[in-house]
Amino acid sequence: QTLMNDNSSRFGKFTEVIFNSKGAIKGAVMRQYLLEKSRVVIQAEGEQNFHVFYLFFAGLSDADRQKYELHDPSEHRLVYGNEEALANIPKKKAMHQELMECLDVVGFTQEQREDMLSVLAGIIHMGDVEFDGEDESKIVSQNLGSVCNQLGIDETAVELALTKSVNIIRGEETERAYRVFEAEDCRDASVKAIYERLFTWIFNQCNKLLGATEKKLADTDMTIGILDIFGFECFAVNSFEQLCINLANEQL
Repeated sequence: QTLMNDNSSRFGKFTEVIFNSKGAIKGAVMRQYLLEKSRVVIQAEGEQNFHVFYLFFAGLSDADRQKYELHDPSEHRLVYGNEEALANIPKKKAMHQELMECLDVVGFTQEQREDMLSVLAGIIHMGDVEFDGEDESKIVSQNLGSVCNQLGIDETAVELALTKSVNIIRGEETERAYRVFEAEDCRDASVKAIYERLFTWIFNQCNKLLGATEKKLADTDMTIGILDIFGFECFAVNSFEQLCINLANEQL
């Protein structure tokens, strides 16, 4: 949710619908552009994170909270920045159920849906990782185990990746400890990268499940392309996102 749009997708999408010679839909293929992944870790004042974070919490049962090792949403950094959004989470249970039903209808398996939620929980936990230290940062929060449990990754490797820079120069491996602000930047970059990978995977799966069964179009097939993009943006304070959005719009 943004200040100007209660349901802004925050990415560009080109959808190509494929028809046969009789006008029946054979499938659809989507391409996505410019996902605003920075929104995962920071939002402008009065704006909200992506809807899926709030829907996720709205649909959690007590058993789910234990499974995903989550607390009250007000305790998690990626979602507690907007009080109105937090207050509205209990009202979104029906929307959570609708989301799960949509994933089922499209063709995602139960295992895939559970994996998606585990990755989402891992992203939330990684956003809560905190650091301290003077010249060398160290992880001081107690949730690194939850990050690794949900993402299925090694705890030692994650700690190394978030607190040290490892370079190989002329065959020799060197380490440099991050300072706290560098470790926080690394954490946020990792959160954004994982979210983008999950988003891209969902997009690719939708194309596999909804696309035409034949890889090549028949001579008699027809297509209709639908382009859904950001509007041009000009705020009081603009960032690199606005430059990318406006440039892409001009090129399109």
